[in-house]
Order: sequence, then structure tokens, then C-alpha cells
Amino acid sequence: MNKQDELGLIDRIQAPTPKLFKSIRNVAIVASAVALALVQSKQQGVELPGIVDFLASKIVVVSGAIAGLLAQLTVDYSKLQEK
Repeated sequence: MNKQDELGLIDRIQAPTPKLFKSIRNVAIVASAVALALVQSKQQGVELPGIVDFLASKIVVVSGAIAGLLAQLTVDYSKLQEK
């Protein structure tokens, strides 16, 4: 049994994340925040074009959250072994 099989969900979240996936996670968080800001501005009465509204309310929020979660769950095993 290798180290990858031994890690639980909490262990994966707390483990070091590779640099590439840190960047992906950060971009996903920013994209989700922008999408949520656009959705919130629409609720405040700001008119948005239809495509912007669709992208902000559906695709970007969901894909950003999924990308952020998957990027956080990757583990840098070389740094994990150093601990």
C-alpha cells in the first residue's frame, strides 16, 4: 500500500499542494468571486447582457468551485515526505 492510498480527505486538504495546482486554485477562486459579484450586481438592478448573465450564474461559478476543490486535493508527495 502506498502513501496515496493512506491519505484521507482531511489529510489531502491539509497536505502541501504543488505550485501549478496552487495557481489553478487561485484562478478558480478569483473566477468564482467575479462571477458571484456579477450575479449579485444583477440582483441589485444592474442590467447585464444575456451571455454574461448566463456565464456568471451557471458555468463560471460551478466550474470555478470544482477546479478550486480539485486543485486543493492534489498532494505534493515530495514535500509531504519531508514533514
